[in-house]
Amino acid sequence: MADRAGETATSRNGTHWTLQQFTTIAGHPWFALQQHNDAGIISQFTGYRHEVDAMCSKHGITPEELDPITEQEFFDRQKSPDEPEDDDFLAHFQNRPEP
Repeated sequence: MADRAGETATSRNGTHWTLQQFTTIAGHPWFALQQHNDAGIISQFTGYRHEVDAMCSKHGITPEELDPITEQEFFDRQKSPDEPEDDDFLAHFQNRPEP
């Protein structure tokens, strides 16, 4: 991730940062830190809260904290509008010819 020191929830370069819990791993909340602009998500970092907090501290980011969502909602938001509605993620890769 490039050094973006001093960015806040809405930064001077037209992007904003959000922090949102979307699942639990090993009994602990798992979060997504996302940088957005008008076109969508520019960059993303996922991890436990202490990892995300360390990333924010290192880069001077103050994200807007959003209410938790389900893992399914999180992955549905990651799909591009032209992707098929196939729920089987691996099916996209299993029958691909070898390069």
